[in-house]
Amino acid sequence: MDNLSKATVHSVRGFAMHNLKHWLGIELEAIHSIEKLNQTYIVKEMKPARLGPEDKKYWKIINTCARTLDFGINLLRNGFLVFENPRGARTPGDIIILLNELEVAYEESPLPDKPDPKPFEDFLIAIRRREWLIDVIFYNLKINDMSIDEFCGLLKGVKDMREGRVGELCDCKEFPCKHTARKR
Repeated sequence: MDNLSKATVHSVRGFAMHNLKHWLGIELEAIHSIEKLNQTYIVKEMKPARLGPEDKKYWKIINTCARTLDFGINLLRNGFLVFENPRGARTPGDIIILLNELEVAYEESPLPDKPDPKPFEDFLIAIRRREWLIDVIFYNLKINDMSIDEFCGLLKGVKDMREGRVGELCDCKEFPCKHTARKR
């Protein structure tokens, strides 16, 4: 939650514009307004809609677009994630109004333009380490012809050794090691 940025606006905007075009046949065009210093959307082309107000899915799409746009507006203005019921958008025109409001919120937003990549990189590295460890475990099981239960016992032994509870692990009678000397 600490890594919010303005970059999320692209997916929010894209979602709404795609649904307007795909389901309702409304293609929008961005017009850059010099006096408002932002862009607004106008209808570029109207094609036959796949859905009409008589369809249940029409209302679901209108609601989902409005809720997603409200989410983006709240994120940009307030810097927190709220995904709740939309503010009464009932027509495609209302969705266009929300899109324009999203653009104003984008310009006024105090959030940074891009997120900090460090937490994401750390997350990917942790996943890669876990995958590597799993690969090593299964490789050793295969090479040593060891069952999962035997391997779990070995892991428990390693944990015991780290915690200083050793004894059963090292039966090194020919070459005594430091672990056998520290039996408790």
